[in-house]
Amino acid sequence: MDTKVNTSFRRGTTVGRRYVAGALLLLAIGALTVSGGAPICDGQEHTAAISERAIPLGAIPSDVLIRDLYVSPDGSRVGYVTARGGKATAVIDGVEGATYDRISSGVVFSPDGRHAAFIAVRGDKQLPVVDGSEGKEYGEIIGPVFSPDGKRVAYVVTRGEKQAVLVDGVESKQYDGVDSIVFSPDGRHTACEIRYERKLEGGGSTTGTRIVVDGVEITGYDECSAPVYSPDSGHLAYVASGNGGWLVVVDGVRGKGYTGIPRVPVFSPDSKRVAYGATRGKKQLTVVDGIGGKEYDEVFDPEFSPDSKHVIYWAKSHGTQVGVVDGTEMGPGFWAVFSLDGTRMSHTARRDGKELVIVDGVEGKQYEGIDGDPVFSPDGKKVAYIAKRGSKKFVVVDGVEGKEYGSIVGDLVFSPDGKHVAYRARVGEGRFVVVVDGVESKEYTGFPDGAKIVWDSPTKFHYLAFRDTDKQEDPNTKLWEVIRVEAEISQP
Repeated sequence: MDTKVNTSFRRGTTVGRRYVAGALLLLAIGALTVSGGAPICDGQEHTAAISERAIPLGAIPSDVLIRDLYVSPDGSRVGYVTARGGKATAVIDGVEGATYDRISSGVVFSPDGRHAAFIAVRGDKQLPVVDGSEGKEYGEIIGPVFSPDGKRVAYVVTRGEKQAVLVDGVESKQYDGVDSIVFSPDGRHTACEIRYERKLEGGGSTTGTRIVVDGVEITGYDECSAPVYSPDSGHLAYVASGNGGWLVVVDGVRGKGYTGIPRVPVFSPDSKRVAYGATRGKKQLTVVDGIGGKEYDEVFDPEFSPDSKHVIYWAKSHGTQVGVVDGTEMGPGFWAVFSLDGTRMSHTARRDGKELVIVDGVEGKQYEGIDGDPVFSPDGKKVAYIAKRGSKKFVVVDGVEGKEYGSIVGDLVFSPDGKHVAYRARVGEGRFVVVVDGVESKEYTGFPDGAKIVWDSPTKFHYLAFRDTDKQEDPNTKLWEVIRVEAEISQP
């Protein structure tokens, strides 16, 4: 996945159900050993045991809001910024760092969770801090942005009226402005969107944008924006304008011109295909592999199936929103979910006031509602979803209903081998558990925003959670402690 900062070119927002590719990630659980004979959601009785080890990451001070916690993408670390006595400190995994006048950014973790960075303020200068090591001071710094492999870090730095890109401590030439930085998935390349003074025919000038790839400016267009690398890092696409039209350029090859390109180009997972939304006059259409589709009043971001063979998007016409798969309209509100190998498909349908999930054309049981999208296991053999009955919610795996809960928060998570499924549920006011194969964890106070279960192997996983702590600063203020839990499933 590309990593970018402060981009001025935003992807459109798709409303409603979302496309899901295979296994999704979830949120948190507890700290003890639990065993029992709960069903494993496959119609058979099993005995399962979950051993859990809690690692304290520190209590959250009363002046820090839960929404101001920063969780690492790998779900193992947490950080926050606290201010006392007019000074600011970043606290990462419960360990306080150096004190600064201010910290202008939040705590940003690398994708692998190994590194943590933020922007500190000292006097009238700003400086980057990575893993506690301070960098050079500048007038202003925007970022940081880590490469997907976590080995490189980039910023936008300001000197006077100019800005430059700082990558691994090396500063680029100065520009009128820098709007975004994108790393290729392999971390070897960068693409930046910069501003420059563009001369107008007949005199005068205006602000234009260009793409800079590994320090080399791309010219020949009035405007360039939204650089996107392919998953294999071998291709680069961006949006450009010239001669009164807008087009998508892939590896230097210009596509067809349109009135506008409202959607960022999207590469297929195998990096061989490209899709994007375009405007022609007052209508919009989706362009796949250079071929435009049917025109609608509005089209939303296209997405590829995991095997790259199918393209799905939403389109709106005369107030009705329909799902479109490979150019074929599938009906109002339709959104398909494919298995990772692309051989299976599921979607949610509504009939007689009820909702049901259809998998490979086979209809499931009707319920009062279906929350979110169905989820296929990584091997494509199982499918799970959340159903509603009255005020209760429960998980259905291959047609087998699990225990009812007051609510199920977040997504469902399959283990890498597809044999286990986990989710978090509310069992009471301020009381949550994570359910794995029907076995409930110890109760917790909650989970940090953005926290998730991460499977480390087919039987091992970790997550972050909150639990109450006796270390109270004020008897009238209740503090929570953040813990990282490392868990393992075993079958007696």
